[in-house]
Order: sequence, then structure tokens, then C-alpha cells
Amino acid sequence: MTRNLFIITISILFLAKIAFGQRPILETIPSVPNSTGNGKTESSLKRQMNEWLDAHEKLDFEKFLDLTHPKYIDGNGGREKMLKSLKTSVTKENQIVIDFDRTEFKEAVRVDIELFALIVFDGKLSSPTDSRVAIPIKDFSIIGISADNGANWKFLFPGKQSQFDRDFPKATGKVQIPEAKLPKGTFDNLGF
Repeated sequence: MTRNLFIITISILFLAKIAFGQRPILETIPSVPNSTGNGKTESSLKRQMNEWLDAHEKLDFEKFLDLTHPKYIDGNGGREKMLKSLKTSVTKENQIVIDFDRTEFKEAVRVDIELFALIVFDGKLSSPTDSRVAIPIKDFSIIGISADNGANWKFLFPGKQSQFDRDFPKATGKVQIPEAKLPKGTFDNLGF
């Protein structure tokens, strides 16, 4: 239940990425360090990450889940349950606006045949009903995972390091997730 609530909450965070004139998060990223050394990996990661975020912003949850890592979907009750949850809980009226202040790619890490690209960002959350509310978030993470040398990516919110290590045991010690910093009661302040 807590994990499902976390997914819904995090999903709401990304709905308004472009809604109020903000640039797509990855347009500001110059490169993906130490991935495979080729520009195709870098451009496919940026393009597919923007597709993932755009699908969520447009409430196209089918496409959003197509680009979400299967372990994340399975860990949250499967595709149909997650799709139903997103469709019933996330609307244009309750989306949260994010103003990205900093976006940073950590080194992409190869674990067996998979590449793990960690994206860490800082920003501010604001309410769609009260633009005066601006709540800072720091060190929030998204991970892109590719099993075909960077041609295709699936994304997830890794949560805490312990959860990520449990879901991806082969990556334990190789992919370090920073602890996200959100003020206590963040979502209470926004009416959630």
C-alpha cells in the first residue's frame, strides 16, 4: 500500500513538466558520462526519457507504462492494476508543477548486459491551485535501464537504496541512489 501510494505521489510530480513553460528536463543535459561512448546511447536516453515524462504529462498512461521498467510495474501489482490506479488518481486538475533547478547525470554503470543511467535533480514543487506555494526538493532520482547497449531504455523511480538493491541485487554497490530530500509534510501542504 505504501509503495503504491509512493508511485501515485511520484507520478503526480511529473505531470506538469512542461505545463507552465518549463523546458523538458533533459534538454539541459549535455552528455551521459561513461555510458558506451557513443552519441546514440546519449540521444536515445534523452529522447526516451522525454517521451516517458511527456506521456505522463499528457495522461497517456499506456505509453508511460510501456517506457516504465517491468520490475517497477510488477512490484506495484502489475500493469493493469497500475494503469487503473493512475487513471483514477491522476488528473490535470491535481497535477503538481515542477520547476527544475539542477539536473545531473551520474556515471552510467554497466551491470552484466544492462546499463543503469542515474539522473538526479533538484527543483521546486508548486500547486496547480496556488502558485505561491513552492516546496524545495533535492537529490530526487530517476533511473534509466537499457538491456541493449543504450538503444532502448525503461525508467523507474528507484526509491531508497535498500529497495533498489532488493529489486536489482546485481547492481548492489555499483549504483548509488542519493537520499531524496523533501520537507516533512510536503504533500500535506499541497492538499494531498
